[in-house]
Formats: sequence, structure tokens, C-alpha cells
Amino acid sequence: MIKHKIGFEEAIQKATIDTNTRSSIGEEQEKMVHATLKHYFEDDKSKQEVKIEGFIADIYNEEGIIEIQTRSFDKLRHKLDAYFPKYDVTIVYPIIENTYVAHIDKDLSLRKSPVHKSIVSAFKEIYKIKFYLKNPCLHFHFVYLDIKDLKCENGLNRYKKIRYKSIDKIPIKLNNEQGYDNYHDFIHILDGIDDNFTVKSLSKLLKSKRQDTSYLVLVLKYLDLIEVVDKIKREYIYKVKRGEYGI
Repeated sequence: MIKHKIGFEEAIQKATIDTNTRSSIGEEQEKMVHATLKHYFEDDKSKQEVKIEGFIADIYNEEGIIEIQTRSFDKLRHKLDAYFPKYDVTIVYPIIENTYVAHIDKDLSLRKSPVHKSIVSAFKEIYKIKFYLKNPCLHFHFVYLDIKDLKCENGLNRYKKIRYKSIDKIPIKLNNEQGYDNYHDFIHILDGIDDNFTVKSLSKLLKSKRQDTSYLVLVLKYLDLIEVVDKIKREYIYKVKRGEYGI
């Protein structure tokens, strides 16, 4: 698991200064979650935004290459093609556990969103790079955050109600971190899960959306960590493959 270089609160403060400075001088503003995590894992700016093999890596230090990816994993494919097998790459992915919404057009009072995410929600993105997952140079690091989602008015919808768009998501708390050194470690997401499960039953057990769970199952099946043992009507029945890396 990669190590952080400074405290999370200090990383937020430095990211705030960076994003405000960039905005004031007309540069493209870096999103706060990305900027905060970049400082958190490497505060030395000479090791940030490093050109390697024709691409710009978010961080390059003694841990190897660190790519902070909040979405669009498909955009990493060309980078991974260039980096492997010469470099170790750790993908840092933030998982938003709690969101507090604030409207800048109103009084900025916070409203807690009912949406909560877990590691299962990451697999819709991970699925986009499934062909790289067995590479021993690839690692994952998940950070569990609470954030403040700043929104502003964005016209009216067809029902003449105000629409809102997100301006930026501001980290406010780091809850946990979790590292996965190789793809075998993904099987531990199913710790305590009995055999003979379906996507539907697994979704209930993991308290995750069914669509997110389906991507998890697709990835685990592709990695040969689970297998189909039966089919009832339109639902496949799966079990964990026991063995050296099983649970």
C-alpha cells in the first residue's frame, strides 16, 4: 500500500491554494479531489506531473508511478501500454462514502445526500481496463472520502424547475484507505459470502447497486476468481473458486 507524505488536512489546504492560483492566472482549474490526493501522496512538486514515456504521470517517486483517477479509466489504456513492464503503476481511486450538497446560489447550508458508495462502485471503471488487471506491475489504492459537493443553478428543466450542476467536489474527511497489490486481492471483497450467489443476492449482501455488482461479478469472473455453477431461469449462480488465492 502506498504511503502518504503529509496529513490529509494539510493536503486539502495546499490543494486549495493551488486551485485558486491556477484559476486566478487563467489556467485550467484542477479539481479539488484530484489536487488533494496528489499532495497527500507526494508533496514534492518536482515529483508531480512528470513526463514519462511520452505521457504525464500524476506522480513519479520511489513508489513508482501513481495515477489519481476519479473516472474514465479507459483513458489510462495508452498510458499503461507505455508504462508496462518498465514501471510499477498504482491507480488511486477515491470512493465517496458521504456527500454533503451545498448550493452557492442559496445560503450554502449543507444537505446530506442519500447516495453512499463502496468499493463495489469502482468496478464499473475497473472493468474498462480488465485486460491489464493480471499484469503484476499494476496495483490499486482506494481512499474513502466524505466530500462537499458545490452546486450552482443551471437553467430550468422541461418542468420549469431549476436545474443544478456541480462546480467542484471538496474533500472534507478521509475515512479509510485500502491497498490491493494484485488482482488476487479482489477476492477478499467476497469475504464471508457463501457459495451459490447471484448478482441479485450478492447486491443485497454487499448493500450495493445491482448494476455496480454486475460489473464486480464480470471482473471477478474474467479474473477466474469466481465461476458459474448453475443457471436458474435467466440468473447465473456463482461460487468462489477455492485454492491458493481463494477465501
